[in-house]
Amino acid sequence: LLGDSVTEETENNKKVITNLGAESKNKEFKTSVFYSASDEPQQKVILRTIAGFLNSYDNGGSLFIGVNDSGDIKALKNDLNFDDKITTLDNYQNYIQGLVVSVFPKEINALLDYKFHKSNLLDYLEIIVPRLDKPIPFENEFYQRQGVQTRILKGTDLVDFMYRKANINNRVINIQDQVQTEDEVEFQ
Repeated sequence: LLGDSVTEETENNKKVITNLGAESKNKEFKTSVFYSASDEPQQKVILRTIAGFLNSYDNGGSLFIGVNDSGDIKALKNDLNFDDKITTLDNYQNYIQGLVVSVFPKEINALLDYKFHKSNLLDYLEIIVPRLDKPIPFENEFYQRQGVQTRILKGTDLVDFMYRKANINNRVINIQDQVQTEDEVEFQ
């Protein structure tokens, strides 16, 4: 996922990643868990993004925290100074895992992989989120990663999503609630 990153040489000729490239359907950047760029609480934005990756059609994705929308590494320093109880990377991860456990089934927390990275003395976090076959709601709504956005699914989009997740998109349901394959329907 770091294939399009930008590196710079330091004084001792070491290459250091300074930019993680662009957001994509498998990569989302957030500068903070606490500080929001909008009126919406940032924790809600983070959790909705995780739900979107869980419900993706591809391979899930990585949520990077401590990185701005341009891909520049900004670090977790402000987040680690936000609360006296969250001053270490371990406390920070425990806080995020607590958020996850509070809104998703417990199994989700076990499936997420948390990796702290350091670049030029700047810490940032990568949360690797797998794609699940089972639809996962967040606050009684379903979200999905589509391109560089996490979108809410409603109406026919939600119906299509549920069919795909249930793996019955290659079947036809007739009025009598009988499930037939497309081949069976052609021979009638």
